[in-house]
Amino acid sequence: MSQSESPPHRFAPSSVPYVLLAASLVMILAIVGYLIWVAHVGDRLRFQNQVQKAVNEIELRPHPRHARALHGERPGHPPGIP
Repeated sequence: MSQSESPPHRFAPSSVPYVLLAASLVMILAIVGYLIWVAHVGDRLRFQNQVQKAVNEIELRPHPRHARALHGERPGHPPGIP
């Protein structure tokens, strides 16, 4: 090989930039979709947790008849009269 001969330059095919662009767009869309999904799941879990807390609180409240009995009142009698 003489000095005048240089190795042939290899150029990337013209489709490489388009493939890289498409791949990067797909990755960005996948990441955005994942972040939206995670946010939605987090909101849904927070909502379900609040609903469950409210249900538990309601279930732990005594029934009005039972609450009156706890205060020494009899059913069918006005409050304050034993």
